[in-house]
Amino acid sequence: MLFDVANQSWRELASTSAADPVWSNDSKDILVHAFQAQNQPIIRISVPDGQMKEVASSADFHFGEPEDYFFGGLTPEGSPLVRPRVGTGNLFTMDLDRH
Repeated sequence: MLFDVANQSWRELASTSAADPVWSNDSKDILVHAFQAQNQPIIRISVPDGQMKEVASSADFHFGEPEDYFFGGLTPEGSPLVRPRVGTGNLFTMDLDRH
C-alpha cells in the first residue's frame, strides 16, 4: 500500500507478500522481497503505473544453499543487497586426549 499525501488516499501497489520495502535510487519504484513466493524474488514495482518486474531471486544466488535471505537495500548503482541465512545445525564433538 502507498499513501498519496496530496489526495489523502491509499493505493494498492501489489498483492504479493512484500517485506523490506526500499525506494529505488530515482524514487520512481519501490523494491520488495516477495518472501512467500517461489524463489523469494525481489520485485521492482513502478509507483506511477504499478508494473512489476522481478530483478533477482534466490535462484540467482551463488553462495551455497541458504535457507532464505534478507533484502537489505540497494547499492549506489541500484543492485540489490542481500544477506543469506545459512543453517548452522551441524554439531560436532571432540575428545581431547589429556597428557
